[in-house]
Amino acid sequence: MRLRLLWFFIVVLLLHTLQAQQTLPPYHWANPYIEYLRVRGYLSTVDRSQRPYDRLQIARALLKVDSLNQADRSVYKVLYTEFKPEINYLASLKDERWSRLLKNVQRFLTGERLSESDKIPIDGGVFVLGQWDHSTNYLNYQLHPYLGLRWNDHFYVYHQFKIFNHAGPDYIGKKFSGAYAYSEQAYLTYSNDWLQAKIGRDWLQIGSGHKGQLLFSDNSQPFDQYKFDLSVYNFRFSFWGIRLNRRTIKDASLRRYANNANRYINAHRLSYNWKNRYRVGVSEVVVYGGPNTLWEAAYLNPLMFYYAYNVNTRGLAANLLYNVDWDLLFPDMEVYGEFLLDDFQIEKKVPSDLEPNELGLQAGLKWADPLGFKETSLLAEYTQIRNRTYNAPINDWEKYLHRNRVIGYYLGNNLEDGYLEITRWFGARLRASLFTEYLLQGEGSVAGPFNTDYNNYTVQEGYNEPFPYGIVQRELNLGLYLFYRPGRFINFEGRLSHTRFCNYEHQRGLDHQEWRGMIGVWFEIGKKE
Repeated sequence: MRLRLLWFFIVVLLLHTLQAQQTLPPYHWANPYIEYLRVRGYLSTVDRSQRPYDRLQIARALLKVDSLNQADRSVYKVLYTEFKPEINYLASLKDERWSRLLKNVQRFLTGERLSESDKIPIDGGVFVLGQWDHSTNYLNYQLHPYLGLRWNDHFYVYHQFKIFNHAGPDYIGKKFSGAYAYSEQAYLTYSNDWLQAKIGRDWLQIGSGHKGQLLFSDNSQPFDQYKFDLSVYNFRFSFWGIRLNRRTIKDASLRRYANNANRYINAHRLSYNWKNRYRVGVSEVVVYGGPNTLWEAAYLNPLMFYYAYNVNTRGLAANLLYNVDWDLLFPDMEVYGEFLLDDFQIEKKVPSDLEPNELGLQAGLKWADPLGFKETSLLAEYTQIRNRTYNAPINDWEKYLHRNRVIGYYLGNNLEDGYLEITRWFGARLRASLFTEYLLQGEGSVAGPFNTDYNNYTVQEGYNEPFPYGIVQRELNLGLYLFYRPGRFINFEGRLSHTRFCNYEHQRGLDHQEWRGMIGVWFEIGKKE
C-alpha cells in the first residue's frame, strides 16, 4: 500500500513538474514579429482572436509560407530560427507533408539546412527579464525556468515558474527570503486534427486588441482552467472553466458560513473562420460563487444557454457577459474589434431599471506599408468602456477580477482611450515606434463600490449621466519605443514618454506633467538547436 502511494505521488509530482503545447506568454518578444508577418498575409492561419499562441501552431504557419519578398525575409528568418526545434520536430513526423513544406522553405532560405531527426522530446531552459523603470526607480528582475515534455505528437506537459524581486500593490502572494515566486504556467495538453484540450494554468486571451482585450485580456494573471476546442469545417467551438482566486467576504452576516467566497467562471465561444481571412466569434461568460459554493453543474454543460438557466433558477446570483469579436484580414491590412455587453436594461418599471447600460467597444486597424512606406506599419485603436462595466452591484465575488487584476481591459471601466502608433523596422534586429495616446478616465474602479445614483430617481424622472462619469482625468501621452535584438538569445528594449494630465488624480483644475523612462533586457539560455 505504501509503495502504491509512493508511486502515485511520484507520478503526480512528475506531471506537476513537467506540466503544457508550449504557449507564448503575452510579453514574449516574438509576438510583434508574428504580427508583422501576419498583417502582411504570410501567417494568416494563426488565429489572433484566441490566444496565447502555441509554438507548434507558429511552426506550422511558418512552414506553410511558400514565398517571401526581400524586405520580409529577414523577419521571417528570426522566427524560423526561434522555432527551429518545433520545425525539426514536424519534419520528423510520419506525415510527410511537413518535410515537403520544409524543403520548399529551404529553397528560399539559402544555406539553411535542418536536421529531420530531432524530435525534441524534452525542452528546458530559463529566460531572464531585467527592467529599470524611471517612474518607480526600481530595478526589477524576473527568472523564468521552464521544462516541457512532448509525447507521440499529441500530448505535451509544461511547467514554467517565475521568481522576481518586486511585486505591485495588487499582488496577493507572499515574500520568501527577499523574493517572490509562483508557477506562471503549469499545464497538460492533448491535440489532434479536430480537438485541443488543456488542463492546468495558462493565459487566456479573447480578442485581437493591441493595447488590451475586453473579455479576457493579457492584463490578467494566468488562470487555473480546463479548456476544450473542437474544430469542424470552418467552425470552432470552445468551452472552458476557471477557478478564480477566493475573495474575502465583506458582509458580516455571511461570515458565519465562511470567511472567503469561492469564485468561478464558465464560458463558451463559437467562432467562424472563412479562408483564414475573416474570423468572427461570439462568447457567453458567467461569473459566480459564494461562501462554500461549488461548481454549478448546469454551467459545466457546454451547450447550456447560461442566461436562460440563470433566469429560471431562484437564488442563483451570477454576473453574465456577452462578447462579439471580429478579425478581418485584407491585403496589407487588418480590421479588428470587440463589442462587450455586461448589462442591458430593457424594462423601465422601477428605479433600479434606470441603471445605465454597461457596455464596451473596441475598434482597431493595422496597416502594413502605409502609403507606400516600406517596412513600416500603422496601428490605430479606439476603446471605450462604460461606467460600472465589470463591476457587481451586490456580491463582491462577482466582480470581474482575478488576483486583484481586471480580467478585461487593463484600465478597467469608465474610460475612452485612443491610441496611434507608427513602427519602422530596420531589418529584423531593430525597430522603432512613435506613439501617442489620449485617455479620458472617469472616477471609480472595478474593485471599488458600485455606483447606484440612479436609485435616487423615479421612473418618470428618468436618469442620465455623462460619460465618462465623475471628474474626468485627461491624459495625453507621447513617446518613443526601441527594440534591438543583436543575437538569438538576447533582446534590449527602451521606452521614453512624456505625459500631460488635466484634472490629475481626479482633482478638478489640477494639471500635472511627467517623463517616464524604461530600459529592459531579455536573456535566454537552454534552447535546443
